[in-house]
Amino acid sequence: IQSIEIADKLTSDLMRECGVDPYSITPENIHIVPPELYKKLGKAGTLATGVPLWGAALFNAEHFRGRPLLFCYGLIHELLHLKAYLSLEVNESKVNNKDDAKKTIRRQGVILYGSQKNSFHEHFRGLDEAIVEETTKRLFPKIFELEEFKQEKEWLSSPEAQTKKEKYAKEY
Repeated sequence: IQSIEIADKLTSDLMRECGVDPYSITPENIHIVPPELYKKLGKAGTLATGVPLWGAALFNAEHFRGRPLLFCYGLIHELLHLKAYLSLEVNESKVNNKDDAKKTIRRQGVILYGSQKNSFHEHFRGLDEAIVEETTKRLFPKIFELEEFKQEKEWLSSPEAQTKKEKYAKEY
């Protein structure tokens, strides 16, 4: 919960800096799900995903359990998606003789989706991901200024960590 609150604060601070009224994504809207369920939800091939109509994010437990830094990084990334501009297309309809409304996303961040009248298509997904990822990379180092991540910062600066980083860089 602490990582969720930290990521929420960092993204809310950024919103405030940009002149946008911030709002919170609560811990109840962050779900770490077992890998089998995550795959059943059709999210295989991703580590996490936002669900903008729910204001929620799903994280594949296989990749995030026991990895607080990676989880915090993923949280910042997904919260940036969830707190981005969102507009919906809403059309009245009848479902099972009941009045209802068909709701689809028209725009999220800089992604633009086709209207309900046309077949599904989207534009600018790659640009949106690039903007969110670059912003995540700029926000993430701020967590090391916090007391909660003091041990992680010290370990990352240790000779052991430096050796592991160098070895990893040579291998990959």
